[in-house]
Amino acid sequence: MANDQKHFEFTGVVFRDGKHFVCLCLEVDVASQGRTLREAKKMLAEAVTLYLETCFENGIPYLRPVPREDDPRVSQPEGVLESFPLKVDFKVHAFAWAARHSTEEARRRAQEGGLLRSAPKGKPPGRRASDHDNARSALECGGLTPP
Repeated sequence: MANDQKHFEFTGVVFRDGKHFVCLCLEVDVASQGRTLREAKKMLAEAVTLYLETCFENGIPYLRPVPREDDPRVSQPEGVLESFPLKVDFKVHAFAWAARHSTEEARRRAQEGGLLRSAPKGKPPGRRASDHDNARSALECGGLTPP
């Protein structure tokens, strides 16, 4: 895997599974399929991009290579049609949820999206999360972005 400041480059392999082409990214163990070779490669690039976004957003490691014994180049080399470089471009977008954005606005957006539930009746046990905590959590879990 090569990387620079604008993209990652992984290794992809293609093999047939019945009528479909299956592509596998070996460094991150993400697979996809398509009816044509081009469609399978396109779907793999999209799947790897979404996988990386999820890893970066949640602060989890993104490399999880396919074990050698499961690598199609080793386990079934006659079935591998092609090995190819898979380039994934990316941009980092950083933002801060500023105090000028109303917690009530965040709460309203979270409730409209079904991401925030009302507190149960009666006094909840232990520390009660503030409206700010609820709205922030809803934004983080729901993928909402500031206006």
